Amino acid sequence: MLGYLFLSIPVGAWLVAALNDAEEMKIPNWISIALLISFPAAALYFQFTTEMFVASVALGIAVLIGCFILFALNVFGGGDAKLLAASAPWVGLAGFLPFIIKIALMGGALAILVMMFRRMPPLPIYAHMPWLMQAHEGKSYIPYGIAIAAGGVWSLPDLPIYVLVTGG
Repeated sequence: MLGYLFLSIPVGAWLVAALNDAEEMKIPNWISIALLISFPAAALYFQFTTEMFVASVALGIAVLIGCFILFALNVFGGGDAKLLAASAPWVGLAGFLPFIIKIALMGGALAILVMMFRRMPPLPIYAHMPWLMQAHEGKSYIPYGIAIAAGGVWSLPDLPIYVLVTGG
């Protein structure tokens, strides 16, 4: 039962991040911090070996460095970078490539949807939803937290902890 609770941590974090990114165009730091703080407890519960734990943390650090470079090049938002880096240990080395591929696919689909949305004339109801109006007017911003969440949920069966919890 506790395994399912641990499994819900990254999923819940991704969904909250997606909602925040869509509405406020930012991903709060507490989401990434919650992922980072809870991972060692999950690793202990799932009886990760020292090597597995170190590899997961090293993956998170490597992703953080890569995302920092993308952030510095203005390709990626800071919240997106932190969320992706904090998610990496949960995903694990074995599940990371499918995770990134699925995020990229969802990001491409999201970009197409956002471009189509921005080509439509604004509706009067947008005035009652400032976040929607901001999304409509935003020239270059795409809430990539949505793509990270969608890719993460899609990748769930690839996560090592998912296999441990469900037995396959």
